[in-house]
Amino acid sequence: MQVGHWLCNRWALPPGSAAALAVHLAWGQASSIAVEVAAVAANLWSYTPSPGNPSLVMLWNGKHLTALPQLIWLAASSAFWLACLALR
Repeated sequence: MQVGHWLCNRWALPPGSAAALAVHLAWGQASSIAVEVAAVAANLWSYTPSPGNPSLVMLWNGKHLTALPQLIWLAASSAFWLACLALR
């Protein structure tokens, strides 16, 4: 079961509520950041900050975590949420 869904069930949040959306978005952002940090730490990929993709935080040894992947994840999660509500 998806962790965001599990948390919503555990906390008895009504489906489609603002609180449920907040839980799903928070979990999505946290997991996205964890994947980014793990990949950058393992040298699987690296980001070069630019004006169009600013550095969110410098991790260590000059490695960056940039904002654009996080914004894309936020937009995709929100679009998915809206699609699910429309199909409901």
